[in-house]
Amino acid sequence: MRSPRRAPGSVKSPSSGPCARLDRPREVVLGLSFLEAGATALPREPGLYVGLRDGPANLCRKAERIGIDLAARVRDGLLDIVLLASPGLARAEPLQASRHRFGL
Repeated sequence: MRSPRRAPGSVKSPSSGPCARLDRPREVVLGLSFLEAGATALPREPGLYVGLRDGPANLCRKAERIGIDLAARVRDGLLDIVLLASPGLARAEPLQASRHRFGL
């Protein structure tokens, strides 16, 4: 019996693989992968992760489950993780500090 076809543009919910282990959409896993690749490539590229739910410690623990060592990148000064609990102008200070530190 054939599987039912999905509508164009729809995405199957991951039940296994890195996305399921991280409990995050594929876009977040892809973004974390890009940050890891930039921090480990030569020349090293700094990265900035802006999140709305997970703070730095929690995100690092979750990323470690899929083999991405964000904590080491933060320690090396190659990654900043900024949590915006509720997006708005009052929370712009951490972003401005990261932009200044990385020369953006």
